[in-house]
Amino acid sequence: MSLTPAGLTNANGFYSQHYLDDILERDLKALFDRWKEQASQSPAARLRSAGGAAYFRARERFLAERKTAERQALLTDLIEPLLVALGYQLAPQTLELAQGDLPVLAVYRDAKEHPLLVIAAALALAGEEDSAALELHPLMADGSPGKLNWEDTLTKTLFADDTPPRWVLLVHHAEWLLIERAKWGRKALLRFDLPELFGPRDERAFRTMAALAGAESILPQGGATALLDTLEDSSHKHAFEVSTDLKYALRESIELIANEAIRYKREVAKEKLYDRTDGALAEQLSREALRFMYRLLFLF
Repeated sequence: MSLTPAGLTNANGFYSQHYLDDILERDLKALFDRWKEQASQSPAARLRSAGGAAYFRARERFLAERKTAERQALLTDLIEPLLVALGYQLAPQTLELAQGDLPVLAVYRDAKEHPLLVIAAALALAGEEDSAALELHPLMADGSPGKLNWEDTLTKTLFADDTPPRWVLLVHHAEWLLIERAKWGRKALLRFDLPELFGPRDERAFRTMAALAGAESILPQGGATALLDTLEDSSHKHAFEVSTDLKYALRESIELIANEAIRYKREVAKEKLYDRTDGALAEQLSREALRFMYRLLFLF
């Protein structure tokens, strides 16, 4: 069974889709088994509680408000229970950057006190409810929208800093984005559509979001490797295995096509193939079989 629920978007190959659909659940089995023992205290159970009716009521209040200052407060009311469920604590502060200061909701630092994870808000102003989080403008210290949208802010300000964070969790009233600095060059990210994830009350959806966006997975404990780094290694491994399998399957397919061509020439066309010793036939068969295989792949 695929672990990937509706509402989770693997944008631009943050992980290979094959890995998310077929391998991830197996890699997370130990984590999910531990959460079963924790029962109602597990991140998935806490998220299920926070992502229920209270979330949808808070979202309706947010959407009904037209004033920016009040919207900021309502967004905090909306996201704080979800962040707490995932193991985070709000600690609003101004992050000092080389290209200007940026108000954020929380900063988690590594052993060298460099930013490791930044949690920031993409606040939709009145009339922007349907805007994607990256299209919105970060707010400045005075509460006004910044000059850049979040996509440009990540590229030109946050990740361009002398000590950039590795991870950014961008939270919005309807969608959250998990962004990793090394993958940002191709705009790869994980997108969590909250109403779509929370609406069906599907246990897999809560487990998936808690596993991929929770503090337990992103922030390493006691020098251990973070779970998301382990998943990344596994994703690369399985992507390589799939590529290798495809390579051998393609070679086998070309051989089958060429062998069938030889059979036809010998048994149907009655050509004397083995009288040709100049190698031209083998070269012709290889070229035409490869060409035929690519045409089949195009049709598929």
